Amino acid sequence: MADNLEGQSCLSERLQLLDQFGYSNIEKFLGVGKHSNKNMRNRTIRILETIAVSLTTGSPGEAFAAAFDSRNTLTLVLAKNDCVTDEDDRAVRCLFNAITAPETQDAYDVLPFLLSRCGRNMEKRVTKMHDAVTAFSHDLDMVLRDYQPLDSIEDEFPKSGVYREKKYGGKQISSTQMMRDLLADIARTARDFNSQSLSAKDLYEGLAVYIPILKRSRLLRSLCEATNSMDLDRELELERLKHRLEKVSQYYYGINSLIRYARRYFPQGINHRWVDAIPGTGETTIVLDDDYLEAVSRALGSRPSEETLATLRTEFPKMEEMWRSRRSVKASRRNPDRA
Repeated sequence: MADNLEGQSCLSERLQLLDQFGYSNIEKFLGVGKHSNKNMRNRTIRILETIAVSLTTGSPGEAFAAAFDSRNTLTLVLAKNDCVTDEDDRAVRCLFNAITAPETQDAYDVLPFLLSRCGRNMEKRVTKMHDAVTAFSHDLDMVLRDYQPLDSIEDEFPKSGVYREKKYGGKQISSTQMMRDLLADIARTARDFNSQSLSAKDLYEGLAVYIPILKRSRLLRSLCEATNSMDLDRELELERLKHRLEKVSQYYYGINSLIRYARRYFPQGINHRWVDAIPGTGETTIVLDDDYLEAVSRALGSRPSEETLATLRTEFPKMEEMWRSRRSVKASRRNPDRA
């Protein structure tokens, strides 16, 4: 048990470091540029994460993980933190049948499978996104006091022409009004999706239209680039908003990437196997070291150089404050033998 706790503490500390450095942001895996090998690895990580998410039903305590084994024939290796059921195995085959079917054009055609398998998890993500969007809406007046919009609404909201034409026709509106309307449209569609009062497929596609416009908006991008001037609460709120938007987007744009990837690398399907569930130790609270530099030193295997420390303090000026605010980590691994 002592060895398990020590390993859990080490894992929690390093996961917290990755989170603080921004690697828990799924958009980090969209790297582009000249480092093609790194970009390929990042794309593969994103694909594997999407596969795992596409199998997740949203049952309490449930988690899936995926990896590729390329030692012989390419095989998808899957794990679940509980006993694997026949339904889980069928879901893998249904997923790949859906994404490689000739009639599948994009994620919209895969939504029937996703809604039947992952509906509960999708609802959880949409609810959390709704709460984050609502919180941002409430603070919008305060945010706009320090923001100077551009004259061109296209510059404020890139690639939003279709939305603006459908929403306003040819009417000229201010960027502030459009931001309010966009946030309201996202919140309303999220409520309708979770109330199941309208077509879930169409509502989720609607969210897939609105979310990228918000993410590309100059206001949101400016806030993300200017976090040094924010208080910690505002920064955490913005971080939650970005994270929630990305989580909902994953069931659409992540699936689009998976469709392209699957058709290129395994159009005839892919072999898969499951690994045995790992017995859990229940729920444990881990308290991390008060000094984040000690955690960095342990991760690197040596004390960071002065140059590295200077870079850390420049690139992550609030890391010490944020690290101390998140030192308590609750780890929970479910035992499959427990009723």
